Formats: sequence, structure tokens, C-alpha cells
Amino acid sequence: MAGLGGGAAEAVFAVTPMETIKVKFIHDKLSSNPKYTSLFQGIYRIGQEYGIRGIYSGLLATTIKQSSNQGVRFVVFEDAQKFVN
Repeated sequence: MAGLGGGAAEAVFAVTPMETIKVKFIHDKLSSNPKYTSLFQGIYRIGQEYGIRGIYSGLLATTIKQSSNQGVRFVVFEDAQKFVN
């Protein structure tokens, strides 16, 4: 349960916003007329254009992925520690 909760918190506070911003920057860089000139200007414009919803698009899928990843990681780590000690 700790892994699931940690993964969900990680998805909400760090992974989803950064992944969304990264993907928007990549698509912008590949366009014929890029509109983001710097990191902070890009984040500001994304917030202006799409609002908080634009920064958190894909939250459900990312939360499921991160929660299951961290949940499995905690179980594997706990079981691996039994063999080491």
C-alpha cells in the first residue's frame, strides 16, 4: 500500500506535470514555427493556453503506471531483503 500511495503522489506532484511539459516542448520544437523560447516562458504559455488541465493531461494513466510500478518495486525490494539478511 505504501508503494501504491507513493506512486500516486509521485504521479500527481512530479511525473505528470513534467512529462506533459516535456512532450509539449518536444512537439513545439519539431513544429515549423516553435512558440516556446525558454523553459519558464514555455511553462507560463502552457499554463495560459491550457490552464491547469493542460499541465495535468494524462494524469489517470500516469497515476496507474506509477502506482503499480512503485507497488511492485516495494514488494520486490522487501522480498529481496529477506534473501540478503
